[in-house]
Amino acid sequence: MNTSEPKISVLIPVYNVENYLRECLDSIVAQTFHDFEVICVDDGSTDKSLEILQEYKEKDNRFKILQQEHKGVGAARNLALSLAKSKYVQFLDSDDYFEPEMFEEMYNTAVKYDTDMVVCSAVKRTPTGEYLKYNKFHPINTELAIFNRPFNWKDCPDRIFSMFAPEPWQTLYKKDLLLNNNLFFPGLSSSNGAALAYIARICADKIVILDKAFINYRCSRSDSITSKSNPINKVMQLVELKEYLIRQNLYDELKSSYYQNLKKMLKAKCIYSNMFGSQYDEFCSALKSLLGYDWKTYEHIIDHKEFAYERLKKLTKSNKIVFWGASRFLEDFVTRFQLNDDNILGIIDANQEKWGSFIGQYKIFAPEELDNLNPDCVVVSIINDSTKHVNNIKEYIRSNYKKHIDIEPILEEY
Repeated sequence: MNTSEPKISVLIPVYNVENYLRECLDSIVAQTFHDFEVICVDDGSTDKSLEILQEYKEKDNRFKILQQEHKGVGAARNLALSLAKSKYVQFLDSDDYFEPEMFEEMYNTAVKYDTDMVVCSAVKRTPTGEYLKYNKFHPINTELAIFNRPFNWKDCPDRIFSMFAPEPWQTLYKKDLLLNNNLFFPGLSSSNGAALAYIARICADKIVILDKAFINYRCSRSDSITSKSNPINKVMQLVELKEYLIRQNLYDELKSSYYQNLKKMLKAKCIYSNMFGSQYDEFCSALKSLLGYDWKTYEHIIDHKEFAYERLKKLTKSNKIVFWGASRFLEDFVTRFQLNDDNILGIIDANQEKWGSFIGQYKIFAPEELDNLNPDCVVVSIINDSTKHVNNIKEYIRSNYKKHIDIEPILEEY
């Protein structure tokens, strides 16, 4: 093995992941393919992540450890890329772990077809490792993808942006594809690298998608970058992509795929479930600016939240209701309309610290007060939470109150 010129450079940003880092690094050490370097950039971790990295470096000279003050995942990836020695680079996340055949099969495919990009799928995991089911659209749309043979955007201009997600960690890139096209990660807090991933697939002469899940993608971490995702960044990345396509005189040819992908993004529950108040208004404003005259075509998708608000307003006119869940959604609903409705009897929440406080003029009560309030209808206003505890609450309400509404499905109506 020629250690000075590895065949793959594995590039890993690291920030406060001491609980997951060993599993990530162990899965890399266990690869059946051995000719690689690992460049880890510690992005100013305040936990024991750096100590763990140093431990692996001492045991395995393929590991290189860099440190920077906390600048974000994009800056960490760019630094690692600038030092990569190999022909191929793989960006991985430090809280994920990988199947042992990943590097071998990805690299062999790249060499066999002389590709610019090799894309694989992933298995979705909870923070503790339990399996979660992906829908068909993420990270690979199995209905649209071209599997196991080379292609480029000219073979599928109407679906190139919707075939697979713009995640940096699912692709083995030819390094020159990125460097020669000046593709680097932006300094955003989230949605980092979407524009790079989209533009790269336009620049690539050959792409191969493998119908294999080599990545165990850990999601739903409360302290992860994804959990703090700012939807406005998603719009910024799409603006960058659109500007690139216009500069390259490709926008008209790829407009159908661009808007198909945009529509899919707008319909994604995760875009809206944690976005309320001024952030929601700012997102709509940014989207209107991006779409221009095309805004009217997609306005109804954004307006589904207003539809949910209007449905609730109508409900309160004819029923005495109690909300269950002092959520951001409810706070936005009450403050946005400055509600002063005697038919709203109060709010139930399991968090003892909230009892006795108010949202607007409405008091928050303990769950045992629900029967005393005696509502005509109970509205479940808990958003984006499918824990066992919340499911038990919903089942209790379904069983004990003839009239009830779960607001979350309303948010998904279009």
